[in-house]
Amino acid sequence: MCRPGTGTGETFEFSQAWNKALPFAYQVRRSQFDEVLIRRAAASGAEVIEECRVREVEFLRDNAGAHVHAEHAGGRTESWRARYVIDASGRDTFLGNRLNAKHRNRQHNSSAMYAHFTGAQRYPDCKRAGDISIYWFEHGWFWFIPLIDGATSIGAVVWPYYIKSRARPAARVFPGYPRLVRPACGAARERTADFRSRGHGQLLLLL
Repeated sequence: MCRPGTGTGETFEFSQAWNKALPFAYQVRRSQFDEVLIRRAAASGAEVIEECRVREVEFLRDNAGAHVHAEHAGGRTESWRARYVIDASGRDTFLGNRLNAKHRNRQHNSSAMYAHFTGAQRYPDCKRAGDISIYWFEHGWFWFIPLIDGATSIGAVVWPYYIKSRARPAARVFPGYPRLVRPACGAARERTADFRSRGHGQLLLLL
């Protein structure tokens, strides 16, 4: 963790946490982790239906469960009666949007943007090569997460107004492109001097 304006940092190790039985952690791609979870669920007896999108959920009266209406990849529709429904749609917030249950908390209002890159510098010693780094800067903070295949996940968390203020000039040149902010932190700039985007349409804004 790098403190803003100081160039100094601190290291926190899992081996020094309250639970000494868990001395380390893994960074994995979300897509790979989701694949492991769904295959494990199937192996444990859960019925897994793929290439099928839920279109509507109809909750029944008197806590009688719900009807789930879905559409398969080929266009065929199907419905199920469910006792419980768990919305695991992540940021899509399927049920939250339909139930108007989303409320903005202006005291905790931030925006995040990220991409995967190659060529970012890791710590040279083996023990710290996989460490997650966090850097603070004037408008927020960003993460630096090394992945096992050589890619690095780099993302920024900032106030929404800051993203909007930085996006306007670039949007006229690169309309619709996602953007990633690179903070003006000496150590971070050195580690990202030679990195390259692994995605498409990534635009890097230098502060």
